[in-house]
Amino acid sequence: RGDPLRICSISRISPMKNLEFALRSLAPVRCPVVFDIYGPLEDATYWTTCLTLMKELPPSVSVHYHGPVEHDEVDEVLQAHDLFLFPTRGENFGHAIFESMRAGTPVLIADTTPWRNLEALGVGWDLPLSDPDAFGAAVEAASAVEGSAYLEWRKRVQAYALVMSADPAVVEASRRLFQGASATK
Repeated sequence: RGDPLRICSISRISPMKNLEFALRSLAPVRCPVVFDIYGPLEDATYWTTCLTLMKELPPSVSVHYHGPVEHDEVDEVLQAHDLFLFPTRGENFGHAIFESMRAGTPVLIADTTPWRNLEALGVGWDLPLSDPDAFGAAVEAASAVEGSAYLEWRKRVQAYALVMSADPAVVEASRRLFQGASATK
């Protein structure tokens, strides 16, 4: 793991994806953090709120917006980071979450997705949005994982994604989501 802790978010910049919450959850963090944000801006007013929050973060937290990322570059971006932060207000599946795990990058997400019990599985955290302090504590915990323990953590995350990709229920849920999306076009 690098120092500072490298965190990323890859999603649309919209209230539903909850970047504002992610930024607020980093305010109490004292470990050195670089938070890289990727995704298209969908709501200018919301983005203005996020920019204001970025300016209020402590000196230990550095934030950079990189714009949208090409699909063929997503794995490379995720692999270059130590943690994927995604406190979404809700997801039917959470493809970005799965992509992060497939890349071996642990996740820190809200408990508003089908991805559950991640801490017990040793692949990240799924925390309630009602407890923003828990997100900051998880960032601090992730920053404390170093050396061979960190490499084992990434391997465990990737192995979990491999198991999930073979789970018929997960495959079917993903198939239904894509069928629904293509039917609306």
